[in-house]
Amino acid sequence: MAESVFDQRYRYDYIYPRGRSGETLRAIDIETENKVVVKRPAPNDAPPIRAGQEVSIKNERQALRR
Repeated sequence: MAESVFDQRYRYDYIYPRGRSGETLRAIDIETENKVVVKRPAPNDAPPIRAGQEVSIKNERQALRR
């Protein structure tokens, strides 16, 4: 897959298969050159499905902070 830019800051080269929390992108922060994982709701899903994905992402973020 060709590299692309997300949010004008993250250069990603791979999108993992969709899961409960939507899409997962393997990326590099352009400003700091750190490797990152970007999780976002799948852009083409219906609003109720996207809402569920947003909840899953929020729960994962809270679990990582613990």
